[in-house]
Amino acid sequence: MATTVRTRSTTARRSTPEQERLTKVARALGVTPRALQVSETPELTATTRGKLLGVPPRLVSTGLTLSPSVPRKGDDALEFFSPMMVQAGEVSWSSAGKPKTGLALFSSKYWQITQPTVQVEFGLIEPGKKHLVELYLTCVQSGTYQFRVVPSPGSHKDISVGSSTKVLTEVIDPHPGYSGSYSVTFMQTNPKSQALSWYFHKVVVTVAG
Repeated sequence: MATTVRTRSTTARRSTPEQERLTKVARALGVTPRALQVSETPELTATTRGKLLGVPPRLVSTGLTLSPSVPRKGDDALEFFSPMMVQAGEVSWSSAGKPKTGLALFSSKYWQITQPTVQVEFGLIEPGKKHLVELYLTCVQSGTYQFRVVPSPGSHKDISVGSSTKVLTEVIDPHPGYSGSYSVTFMQTNPKSQALSWYFHKVVVTVAG
């Protein structure tokens, strides 16, 4: 008696263009694609913002948010130097809690003329009041990340942070008599040999009302 063996056809899942791109980037960085799948980062609380600005939390207000999805609002703008990848809109290939702000990926290993940098330029939301510039990031690899933070006008500072750091901050204290735009530059200064990568999520500017 003949028997019929039924076989179940299998169809391999095709990777999306975004997933293929992510795989290539992960290979270049020496990490797994999963390491590049990140979630949205939570913002600072009003209490933390108040401490940094030196005012009660109730006097803190958010005045500006810029991201890869919205890099410009009027004369306020973001500028990227030496990004490996910039993704606007919701990041479909990421994990749960997908970043809706978009992402920009940087690495100390891959740059030519200018080191990996995010710069924000903005006008004062409330003249004469202190402003807090918050840069939200996700570090991809474990290690010590080094940044030079350059406010203009103002003097730069060099900082080192651990890979669990989610935000870098700079307080802008308006200069008397200066009515132009302000800017803050966040430049990664790790040597190429360390190959440390990070995602930029967004910049939020809050003000002490």
